[in-house]
Amino acid sequence: MSRLKSREKQRARKKSQTFEKRRFERYHKSLLAMIRVFDDPMLQEVCTPIENKEELVILKTLGKVLSATNNGIGLAAPQVGITKKAIAIRPDIKKREIKFLINPEIVEVIGKEVEVREGCLSYPGAWCNVKRNNAVIVEFLNEDMRKIRDSFVDMEAVTVQHEIDHISDPPKCYVGDYWRENIKGKQDG
Repeated sequence: MSRLKSREKQRARKKSQTFEKRRFERYHKSLLAMIRVFDDPMLQEVCTPIENKEELVILKTLGKVLSATNNGIGLAAPQVGITKKAIAIRPDIKKREIKFLINPEIVEVIGKEVEVREGCLSYPGAWCNVKRNNAVIVEFLNEDMRKIRDSFVDMEAVTVQHEIDHISDPPKCYVGDYWRENIKGKQDG
C-alpha cells in the first residue's frame, strides 16, 4: 500500500514539474514576443523623456524581456513598444545584473573610433559592421531619478551607443538599415 502511494506521489510530482516547466516556457515566449521586429512602426516612433518615478514601471518590463533573451546585451524601450527614453544593458551576459539608463545622453566621446560587428534584437539574424567609439561619457538618471555621469568603455560603450540610437530623434538602427538594404530585398524578390 505504501509503495502505491509513493508511486502516486512521484507521478503527481512529475506532473506538477511538467506543468510548471510548460508554464515557464509560455511566459518566456510571451516576453520574447514583446520585442518589436523588422519594420514595426514602433521602432521609428520618437521617444519622450521619463519625467517622474511613476513612469519607471517600464524598467521592470525592459529588465524581464532582456533577461529572457539568450544573447541580448541591450534593449531600448521602443523595442518593446514603449516610446520613452530608457534603455537596459547587461554589462556581463554571464551575470544577471542589468543596468538601467533613463533619459541617457552621450555628453563626451573619450575613446577612439573602432569598427565592430553589431546585431540587434529587433533585427534577428542581421549583423553588420558599424563604426562606434570605444569609450563615451553618458549622463542619465538612475532608478532613483538621480542624475549620473558615467563612462562606458569597450563593448559596454558600443552597446550604450546602439541603444541610445534607438531612442534618438529621429530613431536609427544601423543593423536595421543594413537589413533593409541587403536582406529584406532578397527576401521579397
